[in-house]
Amino acid sequence: MYTTQLQAEQLNPALPTPERSSTNHWRKLLPQAAESLDYFATQASGYMLIQGPSALPYKDIIEQLYSFERVTSQALFVIDYAPHCALTLSCAAHNASQLKSGLSNVYNAIVDQDAAASLSREYPSDTTIEGPQELTLAHQGLSLLLDDSQQPLLNKLIQQWQQHVGWLEAKPVSAYYQVHYTTERVAELSHSNPRFSYGRIGHGEHGTVRPGALLLAHRGLLLVDADVILATPHSWRNIKHCIQSGLFDWCLAEREQQSAYEVDSAIVELKVIIHGDPLAIANLREGDPVLYEHALVKVELPNDVALNSENAGALVALCEQRCGVSALEQEDIASLLRYASRLSENNLQLSLELCELCKPLEWMSQHEGVGYQQALVKLESFAQLQMAYSNQGFNERQIKLWVDGEQLGQVNGLSVIDFDTIGESFGEPLRITATIQQGDGDISDVERKSELGGNIHAKSMMIIQGFLNNQFASEHHFPLSGNVVFEQSYHEIDGDSASLAGLISVLSALSRVAVRQSLSITGALDQHGHVLAVGGINEKIEGFYRVCKLLGINGQQGVIIPKANLGQLNLQQDVVDAVREQRFAIHVVDHVSEAIPLLLNKPAGSNDDPDSIYGIIHKRVVEDDEAPSIWQKLLDTFTALFNQRG
Repeated sequence: MYTTQLQAEQLNPALPTPERSSTNHWRKLLPQAAESLDYFATQASGYMLIQGPSALPYKDIIEQLYSFERVTSQALFVIDYAPHCALTLSCAAHNASQLKSGLSNVYNAIVDQDAAASLSREYPSDTTIEGPQELTLAHQGLSLLLDDSQQPLLNKLIQQWQQHVGWLEAKPVSAYYQVHYTTERVAELSHSNPRFSYGRIGHGEHGTVRPGALLLAHRGLLLVDADVILATPHSWRNIKHCIQSGLFDWCLAEREQQSAYEVDSAIVELKVIIHGDPLAIANLREGDPVLYEHALVKVELPNDVALNSENAGALVALCEQRCGVSALEQEDIASLLRYASRLSENNLQLSLELCELCKPLEWMSQHEGVGYQQALVKLESFAQLQMAYSNQGFNERQIKLWVDGEQLGQVNGLSVIDFDTIGESFGEPLRITATIQQGDGDISDVERKSELGGNIHAKSMMIIQGFLNNQFASEHHFPLSGNVVFEQSYHEIDGDSASLAGLISVLSALSRVAVRQSLSITGALDQHGHVLAVGGINEKIEGFYRVCKLLGINGQQGVIIPKANLGQLNLQQDVVDAVREQRFAIHVVDHVSEAIPLLLNKPAGSNDDPDSIYGIIHKRVVEDDEAPSIWQKLLDTFTALFNQRG
């Protein structure tokens, strides 16, 4: 048995015991984000940028991490103080009833006929008021509820009411106050229709003035998805105007409906958080070049966090809260953490994709007696129609693949089938073949010549050419040419993960030594033969194991993978069991010389070793290089004939 073979215990991450706690889950998972939001909370106004994966629940994260010390909620009053006129006042929600009562008292004092005559003079801006005691007390009470910045608005309201006493007497008091409460500390710009987030000004009777997200975010936070701004470029211009001026202009509302009202600007202390993935933030910055420079805080959120007890406990608790689950069983917790690690493609990391992690929990809540792993398998089965077609192709031998015996110049490579639509990605082995003939040393990539190979794939094939020239043609001309083909491939192939398999097929054809078909191989290469990491390693291993079961597993099959991918192994349980029972093997290699004896049953050796693969190929290269070419043979023939006739 080769020393490169892995044991079953190495095929899954080592899971810690979760350290459970009841609060501050996101603060534990994202300490850097928490620190940046703590700093942003100390700023009077402005905006910050958060760049991170779109799958994160940004509103939940910010509500937990942001320090809402100044105001927890708001009550907004849109007050009609004259026909077709309105203004906006705001206060803390617990002061809402006092503000409403105070406005009623002011109204009563103004419409009182005995007091009206003494109220014709201009209303002063301070609280030492001459005039009816009721109005004085009402104004003093309101002054305690409103900010100093809102006093001019209140004074303007009283002046207007004084000028329209007759109109006020004809209308009930309740017609003048529209009270809008918000208990949410984070307001969001609407995805469905961003302009409604600025409010509405309707036609006709009173009661049609409505504040939007920008007003509701006064002294709180406005959370804006970068994609919303990109879809409506004027949104950012309007938000920036509010930040810089400290005023919300009602002209930002639906412009076609402004004729019914003349509404005063509202004072707003606006703090904005813009979040988006890297592409969205880059596009936003391109539209506004100073966006990045003027942001008060910039922070980047990770896709994954370290796999440790504290983070594991916080992630499990968040999933339980999101799905309303009281407490998961230990087996389900282990399955959840293993899946989170698999999503991150790193055994030392946990993915933060809560939406994906919670899908099995939601299935479990609707199906009694189903565990997390069972629910996960069931959900994945809904989108595996293409895998069923793949199984059918192998079963019916429409796809030619050998999983035992030996073949010359033929290697089983590993690939991942990805879909832009609903289908789940899955691994699938494919045949890579090579043929050799006399030529100028060029190894032709048929995929590239037929325009079925991407740029990265073309680069990997050139690296194979570089390795061969470095190993065998440093002192001699390389007199052989070849073709490398991905058999039964009818779609574009890209990536460099098949370069190791391609090189083995060429070495087999050059040395005339057959390749074991019971092993499949994946790995990228450099020109010196070092094996580099590849993506989708779990899907590739599981794909070959799936096909081996379909075609007949005999205990000799296995895969060869880069040693650099050892930290990404997180395999399905049936594969782990097969490795434990020695029905399937997984080998890791760090250099092509380690893969050669596994596949060709001969050591890689050196050019001077006639019993090694390199020695066999070197001998053939030298002999063919020293042998006269066809042109030399023709020239020698004509020379001999000429000499005979002479």
